Amino acid sequence: MHSSGRIESRPFKRKRPSTDQELSKRVRSDSSEIQTEDEQDRILLLERDILASKKNYNSIATLIQIFGSTERDLDSALLAAVSLCRIFTRLLVTGSMSKQQKISEKATVVVKWLKDQYLKYKKILTHLLSDDELSSTALNICMKLLKTEGQNSSTSTDYEFPTPSLHAVVRVLVNTGEFNNVRNEFAQNYVDVYDDIRFYTFEAIEKILKGEPEQLHSKIVVENCLEILTSVQSVPESNEELKSFYISKPPNATHALYSLTQHKKRSQATWLALMRLGVDKNQRKIILKLMADSIAPWFNKPELLMDFLTDCYDAGGSTSLLALSGVFYLIQQKNLDYPFIDQIFFGFLTLFWDQLIYLHL
Repeated sequence: MHSSGRIESRPFKRKRPSTDQELSKRVRSDSSEIQTEDEQDRILLLERDILASKKNYNSIATLIQIFGSTERDLDSALLAAVSLCRIFTRLLVTGSMSKQQKISEKATVVVKWLKDQYLKYKKILTHLLSDDELSSTALNICMKLLKTEGQNSSTSTDYEFPTPSLHAVVRVLVNTGEFNNVRNEFAQNYVDVYDDIRFYTFEAIEKILKGEPEQLHSKIVVENCLEILTSVQSVPESNEELKSFYISKPPNATHALYSLTQHKKRSQATWLALMRLGVDKNQRKIILKLMADSIAPWFNKPELLMDFLTDCYDAGGSTSLLALSGVFYLIQQKNLDYPFIDQIFFGFLTLFWDQLIYLHL
């Protein structure tokens, strides 16, 4: 009996510290989960109250604080972001954030305050486009809000694309180095799909490339702009093909979005802005390989490509061969006359003839 008692007591003594430690961990874990659940319940309650009555609008600032806190729980932050999206979507759709005729001074103050809160919310969202964990969700919300803004800012006789919101998204995406997934998601799911998104994205990129001097020499910015531009796989061939719109269609049939000439003008200006930055060797090769299928067809004036092709040809080596291929494409398909093409072609023949003789010997 005594021996049996000793056998039973030893495991009990050895396991006590471990059991106490595990119990403490479980208590902390359970407490954390309870706090998270309480926070999420609070977020949903705040959302419900805000949507129920204007007198609870002040709680919007509380949700933004939860969303933007550096100590936020990931799940709570996502829930706050989605809740705010639903709230501002409702406010945009109902016109609660736009000045209307014959409203009181107090109502005007409320509208201004709501706009300020909306800008704070969008600033946090665009900042999170460079966050590895939240970037995809942030992009989806940004684009959903962009659509809502566009669909509720126009009238039957007017059209206004929310360019500031899109430009803010593009600016973050091209200045972010390592997070390629969300930039690729934007390019593949929006730029290459919707004619209006492509048009105004190219406009944003052109402005960025022509921006501050310190940006012009940023390899990351140029590389990322090139990634977005080259995501466009096909070029429309007629006005009739311009029918894929993310935002509501412009009511005016003469709007630039319905004109292939205007789309080409926009794309041409963007590509020229990139080419004139002095892209590096690898970037030049990428552009030259895409010249015939994805770049030259966008140009209303393909002769504007000649300076870039000449610079690439002068670089020598394989870059010269790729440039010459682009020159021949413009001569054959666009009926352009390239000066001294006979001398260039003879120079290549002489070079390769000398190499063949050297190899033969």
